[in-house]
Amino acid sequence: MSKWPPPDPVAVLDATELLLRMIISSSWLHIAAHGIISITAAVENRVISQGRDGAIKLWGSKIDTNSYQFCI
Repeated sequence: MSKWPPPDPVAVLDATELLLRMIISSSWLHIAAHGIISITAAVENRVISQGRDGAIKLWGSKIDTNSYQFCI
């Protein structure tokens, strides 16, 4: 076990317009006090996230772009 406590997790899902380099949408995924354990892409333009609070959320997404990425 580490002698240091884990950092407080904070996660925000941002959608960014790459040509203009600006955020076009932003959303808190889970309660900041609990944070996120994992995010994964699912079928049919959906994203699944699991929080440390035990909640699993299925997000519908429509991304009209040639590229996208998640930075965590």
